[in-house]
Amino acid sequence: MPNGLDICVWDHHFEHRIYVYSLGGTCLFEHEVVNPISMGLQTVQWSPCGQYISAGTYDNMLYLINRTNWKVAGEMRFPCSVDGQEVQYYKETKTTLNTKNISDRFALPEHKFEVVTDKKIDIKVASVMPEVKNSNKNAKEKKMTRYGVVDMKWSHDSSHLAVLNASCSSLATVWNIATKSVTAVLELSSPVRALSWHPHLLRLIVTAGSPSINMWEHDGSWVIQLPQECSVNVGNITWCKDGSALSLTSREDFCIGFLESYADEDEEEQGFPAPLDNEGFPAPLDNDGFPAPLEDDVDNGYSVPSEGDNGAQAVN
Repeated sequence: MPNGLDICVWDHHFEHRIYVYSLGGTCLFEHEVVNPISMGLQTVQWSPCGQYISAGTYDNMLYLINRTNWKVAGEMRFPCSVDGQEVQYYKETKTTLNTKNISDRFALPEHKFEVVTDKKIDIKVASVMPEVKNSNKNAKEKKMTRYGVVDMKWSHDSSHLAVLNASCSSLATVWNIATKSVTAVLELSSPVRALSWHPHLLRLIVTAGSPSINMWEHDGSWVIQLPQECSVNVGNITWCKDGSALSLTSREDFCIGFLESYADEDEEEQGFPAPLDNEGFPAPLDNDGFPAPLEDDVDNGYSVPSEGDNGAQAVN
């Protein structure tokens, strides 16, 4: 639990049991799904407010446990289709560049999200029990395939839950906890690598191992391309505590991204904060564009150097 009062533990991958214990060792909650075809839990997360516990399974199920009454508040199955008129569905598209000019050949393709509003949008969810096509393949050459809910991230106010399902790895779904339903779907062109919420805003960042990040808000969704001189294939994101910057990392490289600030035009042109006087107003500038001396500076024994002087002179 975020405040450290309770501890949540769950059984191994072949069982579907979850327990909550107090620090004194008292079992406060026990939940078990008695179903012969149900698979075990794969990931469990506390909500930031500590009221809910979310649990994801291998068979595409989501469970919400309410800490107030220690009851299951919701059982949600990952949908096989959504209504584009009720759910925000964004699909990443790539624009074709004109390569007639030599300079265009080295430019990165432009990615953006397209809003899909079809009445029924099918979601391809891979089977949990795949067929083995070649059993004679060397064990070292076999690629481990992941299924089910592999990652969940709560928003800062515990109102939304971002879910990554490995059975449809190119999708990132946003669930509304109040309605216990999907409110937004982001379909990327590559498998999703990481999810991260802004620490203070309802803003989700999704990465797919490319030199770009995908951002979702209630107002829409955008693909933010990194500068060409930054060759980081973003695989993980970490926000700073105040949300003003975030680190974008790959296996070998990393970079720091800063949100665009709405600074004064004079500050943007000069590249540094405009100087202020003693009352907090912008200080006047001299003929050369440098800050003029303040009255307190003159009273303290400093004056502006005249022509031919090498520096400030003390006034006796």
